[in-house]
Amino acid sequence: MASINKRTRKNGSEYFTVTWRDPDTKKQRGLSFDTKGEAELFRRSLEVNAKDFELAEAVVYAANEEQRTVTETVEEHIDLLVKPTTQTIHNYRYMLEHHINPHIGSIAIGELSQRHLTAWIRALQAKTTTGTNTMAPKTIRNVHGLLSAAMETAVRLHYRADNPCRGMDLPTTEHHEDKEQFLTWDEWCLIHRNITPRYQPLALFLVMTGARFGEATAVKVADVNYKNVPATVRINKSWKRDPIKGFYIGPPKTASSKRTVAMPPAVVTALEPAMKGVPGTTLLFRTSSGGRIAQKYFWTAWDAALDSARQQDPTFTKTPRIHDLRHTSASWGLQGGLTLYEVARRLGHASTATTERVYAHLMHEGMARGADVMGKMLQGPAAIEDVDDVLEADGADEAS
Repeated sequence: MASINKRTRKNGSEYFTVTWRDPDTKKQRGLSFDTKGEAELFRRSLEVNAKDFELAEAVVYAANEEQRTVTETVEEHIDLLVKPTTQTIHNYRYMLEHHINPHIGSIAIGELSQRHLTAWIRALQAKTTTGTNTMAPKTIRNVHGLLSAAMETAVRLHYRADNPCRGMDLPTTEHHEDKEQFLTWDEWCLIHRNITPRYQPLALFLVMTGARFGEATAVKVADVNYKNVPATVRINKSWKRDPIKGFYIGPPKTASSKRTVAMPPAVVTALEPAMKGVPGTTLLFRTSSGGRIAQKYFWTAWDAALDSARQQDPTFTKTPRIHDLRHTSASWGLQGGLTLYEVARRLGHASTATTERVYAHLMHEGMARGADVMGKMLQGPAAIEDVDDVLEADGADEAS
């Protein structure tokens, strides 16, 4: 903890000294200021920036020079945005208030450097502003992305000549293990049997269509065409959140997320009770009063089902999230013979690149062929011709 001490010079004037322990050298350090306000500003900056001296000093400099600050620039950048939804604007303002402003918000826009940014990233990695949890690398990248975009705006408005965020070394979002969890058919059946009956149709819909939770719970009765063979559902909207007005139905995540997904008869049968005798504008999945199903309520039922499943089968140790039903849907499609393109269309991906990055390792046919080719190589020169035949056949398939 940094502390402020009032002192008196020989001429009788007062000044204020901020003292703190350097986290690297473990030595006591101090810096004096003419006013208590400057000292307090420096102390607060030290506390939120892991006692980084240069970062705290830059904050005081900006205040003394009355220059445009980082916070003012990010605020202007947000105000100039045209396309983002109210939810996105809300998220940006939250990032600014909690992750940018307390650390580097008071620094003069022209003085912000990669040295300051590196100290800022380290402070975010150490603790959140509440001091209770470390920030996820993806969250840090999102906040940095907002700041970088604001710096591009600053360059266009001639507040500074360059964007110091470019080329920053950011925390990796890669995991040592797969983040996605895929359920086998038996695991899914075990969980589904233990879900509260009122939520079983929704769970079945999620795993059979690959829809996101916000998309599924925004589907209306009229979006289901059960007369088609096979039956289909039109997914073209999702729940959004306005910080003032609350939740509302808006467009899905991306333009490519608008799609029509075919469903097996068993899903239609499960949905029939919710579709009988109600207007087409009625939510397909709804509360008893006809409103939106909040994810927290479904999660409570999902979590309880997982606990019951583990009690019934001690060998089941997975901890799947609700979103893993979407991953499971994709994995079943690939294992059943769907192409990457077909799975991408069902999930609403803009291209197969995203689908391939997450699910390509599940394409057992390709893995089996790869193992066969490498196995032939082990058999020696006599098998090389067979390998060439396999590769030539692959090339012919791709050309066609």
